[in-house]
Amino acid sequence: MSVRAPVGDINLADERCAAGRGVAAVRHKSGATSYTYAMMGALREAFDVFNGDGTLFGSIGKADFDKMQVLVPPPAVVEAFEHIAAPWDTQILTNEKQSRSLAATRDALLSQLLSGEVRLGDAREIARSV
Repeated sequence: MSVRAPVGDINLADERCAAGRGVAAVRHKSGATSYTYAMMGALREAFDVFNGDGTLFGSIGKADFDKMQVLVPPPAVVEAFEHIAAPWDTQILTNEKQSRSLAATRDALLSQLLSGEVRLGDAREIARSV
């Protein structure tokens, strides 16, 4: 989550990474990734308050974050949500990776086709192998 202007922008990391300045890592104690992502999205309006506090750049600190009141559902509710949402999030991630791969293949093939390096029939074979 972005803790400096704009406060509250969220991203979901699909691999281990380090959080640098201006970014906070948020994780549910149960490890429920899909629930955490949805919960952080639902808090967007609460984070927006920190963008309009009259300073040049908005920010939120640990003390501000700790003061926020959040409803905490029973573990069974979090687990049920995760059971439903996690497969969707996995499919979204798979689709995103596939989209990036297809776009990279398209860009590479288009460049090679335009330069004459690859012929149309060859491009079809290359595309099928991806």
